[in-house]
Amino acid sequence: MFSFQIFNQEKTATYRIQIAYPYTYNQLETKTMKQLVTLFFSIIIAATLVNQTNAQEIHLGGGLAYGTEIEQIGFKAEAGYAFTDEIRGSVDFIYYLPEDLGGGADFKWMEFNFNAHYLFLQEDELNVYGLAGLNFARLSVDIPGVNIPGVGVIGGGESSSTEFGLNIGAGLEYDLGFARLAAELKYAISDADQLVIAAGLRFPI
Repeated sequence: MFSFQIFNQEKTATYRIQIAYPYTYNQLETKTMKQLVTLFFSIIIAATLVNQTNAQEIHLGGGLAYGTEIEQIGFKAEAGYAFTDEIRGSVDFIYYLPEDLGGGADFKWMEFNFNAHYLFLQEDELNVYGLAGLNFARLSVDIPGVNIPGVGVIGGGESSSTEFGLNIGAGLEYDLGFARLAAELKYAISDADQLVIAAGLRFPI
């Protein structure tokens, strides 16, 4: 629960503003995040060294996403690398449109994802894969200051939190020739958990 209160009393006048949002978050230490990211990519690299085959392709892409917790549309950018015919690594960033909390306050949500894909179905133009990985979400509330006549601007500022979680999900791709049409469904398990539905295009380079 984000809760902000501003009290000012002068003579008989009392000013009070309270903005609340029903989320609670725990701060994750930067050192721990770096260690987990290092471990994740170490596993991917080890799997590649054990099972090298022909593929090794890089792709860039983008699209739209929808988060069921923030209930807003997000913009997604991603990059991926095919280590083998079946195993890929993917990094993406999603920025969701801010949610208006009223009173000039905005709730913002953005996330980074580091996922591994395993392609268990490859038929003609269609690929189907499962995914698992790491999720880092940054959530913040921007509070405007309050201008009180005779007193000036009181309060204002930003409260933020960074949450770590685990991703699990699945996706599919359809080859359009010039690009691959992709749809993906994942669930982030954390204190800021939510289901994310995404769709977009991936361009092999």
